[in-house]
Amino acid sequence: EQNLEFARYYSDNHKDMLIDLVQQLDCQHLLHKHPAQLSGGELQRVAYIRALIQIKGNHIILLDEPYSALDKKLANTSLHLLHQFKNNNLIFLVTHNISELYQIADELLYIDKSEVILHQSIEAAMSSGYNRLPIASRINIADKIHMDISTISRVANSKYVDTPYGTKLIKEFFSESMKNDKGEDISTRKIKNILQTIIDNENKQKPVTDEKLSLLLKEKGYLIARRTVAKYREQLNIPVARLRKVIL
Repeated sequence: EQNLEFARYYSDNHKDMLIDLVQQLDCQHLLHKHPAQLSGGELQRVAYIRALIQIKGNHIILLDEPYSALDKKLANTSLHLLHQFKNNNLIFLVTHNISELYQIADELLYIDKSEVILHQSIEAAMSSGYNRLPIASRINIADKIHMDISTISRVANSKYVDTPYGTKLIKEFFSESMKNDKGEDISTRKIKNILQTIIDNENKQKPVTDEKLSLLLKEKGYLIARRTVAKYREQLNIPVARLRKVIL
């Protein structure tokens, strides 16, 4: 309690706000305990309240994995509280849980090894979904965790993960890559999405052949042979052009 009161003393926020935060984050029973008596999650909640109570406006707020030790209900409550401080403050939320960002962020930065891999608005990230995540391959993962690629494949083929886009088989998040005409690494999943879009929008009386699909991809900067196009099309469960033709 003294810890939180000390923080409030140096802020413009009144005691009612402190009481409200304590109640919403279920910390009433912690007020008369010594910090050494608190668990990791309890310490995290107290530190979170102390940080919020000191915000006056025009602050830069850095939150590094602030909800990692909280259960889902408390994490959602904490995110809801943070919304109250979005105006007139710049908030940096560092997290491995992308669903937290979708609830509060305006922009998304994906950082790997101190390098920004992806920077886009949160609306664009949500609309594009997991297909815009950086390329991940079984070989890369195997190298990073020092395991055989067969082990990675076995796990990826049999386990599911709950995401903001529904329940997905882990192997859906893996993709091999190729280079476009600019030498950039492009996920084969992206190529398949482009193929799917072209075929969905084709004239069904004159469906696009694999040869034509290869040429259309080349115009977009993707050098894909006809046989590779046919392979990707089959993986998408799309029949050949003559079987897609609609006769009126």
